[in-house]
Amino acid sequence: MKAFIKTYGCQMNKYTSLVYSKELSQLGYEMTENEERADVILLNTCSVRKHAEDRACGRLNTLLSLKRKNPNLKIGIVGCMAERLGNRLFERFPQLDFIISPNDIEKIRNVIGKEKPCEVQENFPCQKGIKAFVPVSFGCSNYCSYCIVPYTTGCLKSRKRDEIIRECEFLLKNGIKEITLLGQDITSYGRDLNNGNLADILSSVSSLGVLRIRFITSHPKGIDDEIIGLIASKKNICPHLHLPLQSGSNKILSLMNRGYTIEYYITLVEKIRKSLPEPSITTDIIVGFPGETKEDYEKTEKALEFIKFDAGFLFKYSPREGTAAYKLKEELSEEEKTERLNHLIKMQNEISYKKNKCLIGRECNVLVEGENLKDKKSLLGRTDTDKMVVFNGERSLIGKIIKVKIEDASTYTLKGRCKTN
Repeated sequence: MKAFIKTYGCQMNKYTSLVYSKELSQLGYEMTENEERADVILLNTCSVRKHAEDRACGRLNTLLSLKRKNPNLKIGIVGCMAERLGNRLFERFPQLDFIISPNDIEKIRNVIGKEKPCEVQENFPCQKGIKAFVPVSFGCSNYCSYCIVPYTTGCLKSRKRDEIIRECEFLLKNGIKEITLLGQDITSYGRDLNNGNLADILSSVSSLGVLRIRFITSHPKGIDDEIIGLIASKKNICPHLHLPLQSGSNKILSLMNRGYTIEYYITLVEKIRKSLPEPSITTDIIVGFPGETKEDYEKTEKALEFIKFDAGFLFKYSPREGTAAYKLKEELSEEEKTERLNHLIKMQNEISYKKNKCLIGRECNVLVEGENLKDKKSLLGRTDTDKMVVFNGERSLIGKIIKVKIEDASTYTLKGRCKTN
């Protein structure tokens, strides 16, 4: 019996797909990358933007046709879209066999008609390669007005510290070199436990001896002096912070229920850059939020130019039914939103390119991740500031941190030469 999983969305979904894979393997299923050979198919979905849901629904239509070839095939929707749409999915796709919300992963054992045969010593998903994700919390209690996450995954639920540490130890024993700690709002870790915080988790994982530690996604109001100080003092905690700004207008930030002002955000960035030697700061920005005037948009442009992010993920506002912002009137046309978005993307690409060009001639510490699939004569790796580097080298370097001299740069990629070459 074989199972196929297609994953949409964030790193948290990639992790939960690994959990599903573990559950299915324990039930006797072999994972396959060919959906036509599968007896069970899962689509692990994302609801953050409408585009992600549309992609999943389009793929589901295609996969349901496989039932004509294999009447015993079971197809299910799991993840955020399952929670958001619920039984409406059955109405739209009558051939769908099951839906499972993000908080009910263990239900997979029942819907495919088998009991779990045995327990394993550690109930953690096996992650291969040199990099792995470890969630420290699930859900979010911020209720940003545009965001569907609290409604699909629930409020903040922090994992116990000992369980997180055991999973990290398990990964290290299995050859993992870099661990990324995950949370929809990772900086709020521990608030629901009344015990511990993100700084405590970072410090504990750092002491295990992992080569590199990253963490996402941070809320700007949750980055404090203790976290910044830890990054400065621990060489294996990467000096890269992803801090979603979302807008440069205080009016829009208030409508978004973000809980900070642009002045606060800029002060935080200045503190980080003063405390850390050459940190990387990346961001998310939403264009065309309801009520965004030309003046509001220009304030976002101004913030982008002033802060000079290393990279940014920029999107048009996507209405999500059930959120507070869904009730707000949209005044911008899709054409106006697209025009603003394209201009911001152009601005950010120019900033990213200039920042990368400044690294030419410098030596960077790079964790070698593997072969470059576009050119197997070269390798790929990342700096501690999360910049992709392509360089010549032997496969024996995979999993090691090496010095690479940067010789060229583009908007998204650095090119260099391994110091040993």
